[in-house]
Amino acid sequence: MFALALALDTGGDVSSRHDANRGSDLPGLLHGCGGVDVEVLTMDTSFRANVDVGGKLALLWLDTGAMGSDFYLDAAEHLGLTVGQVNGRSVTLVDSSGVEVELTKFATGVHYKLGPARCRVNHVVCLPRADRPESPGVINVSTRIDGHLGMDVMQHFVFWFDAPNKQLRVMTADVVESHIAERGYAVGQRIRLGGDASRPMARVRLEGADEIELLLDTGADSTSLPAGLAEQLSLPSGAQLERKRREAEERAMREQLEGQGLANVKVTVGQDDGSRVGVHGVATGPRSLFHLRSLRLGDREVRDLIVVEDAGSPALGRDVLGRFNWILHGPRHELWLLDQR
Repeated sequence: MFALALALDTGGDVSSRHDANRGSDLPGLLHGCGGVDVEVLTMDTSFRANVDVGGKLALLWLDTGAMGSDFYLDAAEHLGLTVGQVNGRSVTLVDSSGVEVELTKFATGVHYKLGPARCRVNHVVCLPRADRPESPGVINVSTRIDGHLGMDVMQHFVFWFDAPNKQLRVMTADVVESHIAERGYAVGQRIRLGGDASRPMARVRLEGADEIELLLDTGADSTSLPAGLAEQLSLPSGAQLERKRREAEERAMREQLEGQGLANVKVTVGQDDGSRVGVHGVATGPRSLFHLRSLRLGDREVRDLIVVEDAGSPALGRDVLGRFNWILHGPRHELWLLDQR
């Protein structure tokens, strides 16, 4: 039996681990056609975009923290993919709450197309959909995604994440530098990523301390640190900073609604207690929030982050990666930081 282990952290934080020795599941790269050098897609602030899967659009999370791509089972069936068991193959899924489920269904012969980036993956695991119930009277406005595009695909191409302008550009390695110049940008820094091709690790400097490696994870909404590091750095509590963040978010949302003609609107943003909800709807307990005053990635500095500790997979999340223009150069296993000329 072929088994592979995943660890997913959902509810805004999604990261998965796949066995690197996947054999025939490695993507087969397909030649593009029609002279398209670059595909430009609309991307939201959570790094989600519509991707062509077998001629139909699927809303996928572009997840650099996921070693392998996946679909939710209902989405795979809606997309018309062939779903079933494959020669006794299984996947053991362990979510952030520690719940384990053995998965035996796969979508077979999946074609992804993002302009010139085209590939076929023989077997893509299908996850059960676990919608957690909302509290009475609460309107759920979260986007229902169809799955995740992981590093098994992304490592073969170049992805330009223009988070401030909510754009994603996908291209092959031979056109990236000319396209950057045409758009009025230059490469400020080229940072070699550690880890293997499917697990990009970036070195960062915290508050003037020695550098550490964190997983480059667009599937995580916030940055997390290795266990014990907060105490070592004497980081203060992040509770006060989180309260200020929540109040600012409530104020901005209220002003936006009042600008649309809704008077006396009461907006309540949920308090972040460091907990996470797994794919099975089971929540972990609260975790301590810490105030990280400074984080440097190359020459980019981000100040005043709210972080938690993660013994399993500490990561650099969207609270950092969503602030600037950068490129994941899969073939070179590099992170490029872009400057506007």
